[in-house]
Amino acid sequence: MKIFNSIKLYLYYFTSAIAIGAFGAHGVKGKISDALFETFKTGSLYHLLAAVFMITIVLYANVKEKDFSMPLSVMLLGNIIFSFNCYLYAVTSIKFFAMIIPIGGVLMIISPLLISKRIE
Repeated sequence: MKIFNSIKLYLYYFTSAIAIGAFGAHGVKGKISDALFETFKTGSLYHLLAAVFMITIVLYANVKEKDFSMPLSVMLLGNIIFSFNCYLYAVTSIKFFAMIIPIGGVLMIISPLLISKRIE
């Protein structure tokens, strides 16, 4: 039962990546500078990649009967910090949001390392 809740969560997260990416392409592009739009696109790309990564790890964990909930939580938190601050910075130009982005990046780097420690 736990796998279904995890899959649902990460599928919703994947769906949010697609929706926000579409919003960026159709609602933001042309209204912000090219540099800020690149920041938005970077957030969108990492949002999508993280969702696919988390779905893949949940499926792998189910097959191998392993618990990766902590590293997956680290990835989710890191990606929320990274991607959503990319989005916020891109649409507001408030530097505070840009300063937080690297924290999310570090958490996203740590997550796969934690997973690799748990793989036999």
